[in-house]
Amino acid sequence: MVRGGPGSYRLKMNGSEIEAEIHTLRDGGNSHVIYAEEEAAGTRLLIDGRTCLLQNDHDPSKLIAETPCKLMRYLVSDGSHVDADSPYAEVEVMKMCMPLLSPASGLVHFKMSEGQAMQV
Repeated sequence: MVRGGPGSYRLKMNGSEIEAEIHTLRDGGNSHVIYAEEEAAGTRLLIDGRTCLLQNDHDPSKLIAETPCKLMRYLVSDGSHVDADSPYAEVEVMKMCMPLLSPASGLVHFKMSEGQAMQV
């Protein structure tokens, strides 16, 4: 390790060489251990032993399933109007049939065929 200037170092190890800059942390020098895991609902962070969920953006124009499943059948016609919280399709999850509910009122246009597997 060779100091190149204020807050600048050149590091050599195992035939590799990099330059590194050191900056004072704005919170007084505290550092935190953070683990991140991607989930269907968003990104779950574990910060110093505390959990925080950063939820994915919610787009009511996209009707999606929250878990992998199989699209069994549509309950309404393509292009028809659905009300908020009304079922528009049935899916199979772990051998159980469950309805998919519309998050908002509007017209539906289907992009999948009945019987197809849906991934999150």
